[in-house]
Amino acid sequence: MHEREALLNQMFVNYIETLANDVTDENLNSRPVETGHTPLWILGHVAICAELGIRMLGGDIEHRQWLPAFAPGTKDEFDSAEGYSRDEFLSCIKSSYARLSEMAKTADDEVLNQPHGVELLNDTVLNTVGDVAAHLLTTHMAFHAAQLSAWRQASGHRYLF
Repeated sequence: MHEREALLNQMFVNYIETLANDVTDENLNSRPVETGHTPLWILGHVAICAELGIRMLGGDIEHRQWLPAFAPGTKDEFDSAEGYSRDEFLSCIKSSYARLSEMAKTADDEVLNQPHGVELLNDTVLNTVGDVAAHLLTTHMAFHAAQLSAWRQASGHRYLF
């Protein structure tokens, strides 16, 4: 199960890595337009959400210290990016989504069919752990990749395609 989602996720991980080529630790917390998220929050959020998905499937969260800043429902309000690194976020994104993909592909139906328990998603069409895993691997990544793409363009970088 989740083979296609895992394939799409690999495409999004690669895309986010390409988008992040124009992000440096110096501009990690920059906001070229008032309404957009910073790369700091986008990358941190995408990274910690993979680990939250891993936890839903029975694994552990490696970067617990990121939860207060980047978990679902957090605000994008940082005085600085001190203590955070683009490369650390990208490393976490690559390894955690590879792990989440593998766990989703091999999870038992009993686990995948359990209620997800994510309060923020209670009023959505996502009902199960399997639904949320599929979302994290695909639509969640697409949404935040688009935000990072918008940041790039607002920062003066040429669109990729």
